[in-house]
Amino acid sequence: MGIDFSKHIPAADSWLKKAMALPKNTSADSDVLSVGEGGQNSSLCVNVDVNAAITLTATKVLTIAIKTSADGTSWKTLHSETFDEAPTGHVLDYVLPPSCKEKVKATLTTDDSSADGKVDIYLTYIPR
Repeated sequence: MGIDFSKHIPAADSWLKKAMALPKNTSADSDVLSVGEGGQNSSLCVNVDVNAAITLTATKVLTIAIKTSADGTSWKTLHSETFDEAPTGHVLDYVLPPSCKEKVKATLTTDDSSADGKVDIYLTYIPR
């Protein structure tokens, strides 16, 4: 699955993680990117696309959290979405708010020991 450039304008060095495998019954963090205080005045969006089909056992969930930190040691959750069915396609787009600190990452969490699949997590500029 590729990025539809008619809808997304990728930011430079925009990948938080390419083909990030779902964690199995635990949490995993993406890479950390410096986006600048204030998320460049809310002109950046964190996107998540399913890269390889996701499978979740019935009654299990996948949670995707977008987090921020001033120094990379103490993280605050800006946004979180939980999926109780296997998502497909473009599953998340979250505009970084003015309260965003210097650094951003995504955290994937499942309660499924047989979770499978991969996602792409990246930043895009919001056309104005």
